[in-house]
Amino acid sequence: GLGKVRRKLECHLAAIQCILLDADAKSRTNAAVHRWMTDLKTAAYQTDDVLDDFHYEALRRHAAQIGHVSTAHKVGLLSYFTINSPVVFRLSMSMKMKDALKVIDELVLEMNNFHFLQHAEARSVDHPQTHSRVDESVIVGRQDEKELVVNILLDHSHDNNNNDNVIVLPIVGMG
Repeated sequence: GLGKVRRKLECHLAAIQCILLDADAKSRTNAAVHRWMTDLKTAAYQTDDVLDDFHYEALRRHAAQIGHVSTAHKVGLLSYFTINSPVVFRLSMSMKMKDALKVIDELVLEMNNFHFLQHAEARSVDHPQTHSRVDESVIVGRQDEKELVVNILLDHSHDNNNNDNVIVLPIVGMG
């Protein structure tokens, strides 16, 4: 059933996670590995969508239990064939999970052909800061420069009451 498919999917994803570092490095120089990584990302997004459907259904059922959703349509045999039926949901999710597993199975078979190195634990890689948000607790030694900039701006605004001159103060930095 669904539990068996889910466990197999988890095993495959754990195996893939072990080789991601090597696969990422090789994808920069090997077009086939790059395509495989792209296919893997697509499969991961599709699997994530299936898991989102499970989460949504759990929330919907919880809301129905506490009375936020009308339960009038749940009476009788017809309720087993509606879109919100547990039977229809399990059948639909079973097909989606099997489709996701089929794609992941194919990617795992292809992965084995690349002979990636396995890493039990992902190394932490320091990436350079690429955003303008700064952790202020880390800033050291810039208090004097900050006060200088504030003083320049304030002094200029007091000296230039009629706005004759505009001051331009270029500030260069990361972010």
